[in-house]
Amino acid sequence: MRRRKGNPPLAFTLTVVILALAVGVSRSCRKPAPSRAPAVAFQAKHFSWPAGIKAVVSITFDHSTTSQLDRGVPILDAHGIKASFYLDIPEAKKRIKDWRKVHAEGHEIGNHTLNHPCSGDYRFERMRGGKYALESATLDWIEKDILAANEELKGMFGEVPRTFSYPCGEMFAGRGAQTVSYVPVVASHFIAGRGFGLDFSNNPKDCDLAKVNALAADGYSFEAFKRAIERAVAAGDWVIFCGHGVGEKGGRYPGISPVELEKLCKWLESQRGVIWTGTVAEVAEYISKTRSKK
Repeated sequence: MRRRKGNPPLAFTLTVVILALAVGVSRSCRKPAPSRAPAVAFQAKHFSWPAGIKAVVSITFDHSTTSQLDRGVPILDAHGIKASFYLDIPEAKKRIKDWRKVHAEGHEIGNHTLNHPCSGDYRFERMRGGKYALESATLDWIEKDILAANEELKGMFGEVPRTFSYPCGEMFAGRGAQTVSYVPVVASHFIAGRGFGLDFSNNPKDCDLAKVNALAADGYSFEAFKRAIERAVAAGDWVIFCGHGVGEKGGRYPGISPVELEKLCKWLESQRGVIWTGTVAEVAEYISKTRSKK
């Protein structure tokens, strides 16, 4: 039987139309793949250290231990070196007259929070029942804790701290997919936020002042200090050291030996024309102002 030429059957035509409409609807409803946010490159248009300076060193201490007062500060003062101290407020109140003298002599007093929140994985936080664990914290709670510390320190020293030290070097709040950074909170209240424990110095041209790194210097020998500073000189960097005790034994940190600290300070004193030793606030302010110059 010969097939008749002509228009296709109505049923076939309707089927084609329906399929075409279905494909069109599917494409229109399909969500476009999210575009990746472009990386924001930052580098100062203008930057240079003061004339003759090849690198900068900041010596910092956390937790206001008694050994910092009794052994560390006399060594620093003997060589005209000013350090940044991030205080454990209840501990500092036990010797408030001594800490006020340290402040009056030109050392920096910084904010280290009121309750020292860290990961709940730390044994000391477990012993506190996880009350201040960062995994359970919110940005609002962290900001209130930081500002409460500011008020305490203002009452103790007559001024609000200009820089901040992240407890345990940690910068997060929350857990899993809800984890957020609290670096923006620190950036909104301080000229600089000092981290802790990573193995690098800070490039003044593009480092994020809200989270500059400090080398964990507990147990350092003079040779270890010097090697880190020489690397900073080669790169033109800002190297920050963080210690806890001075000459203490046992505990979580071995501390910095007074003998090694003395060697470091004596050497830095001899290098003043090449290496600038300043507090975190002094150096951060210089970097910020220099970057902004046209």
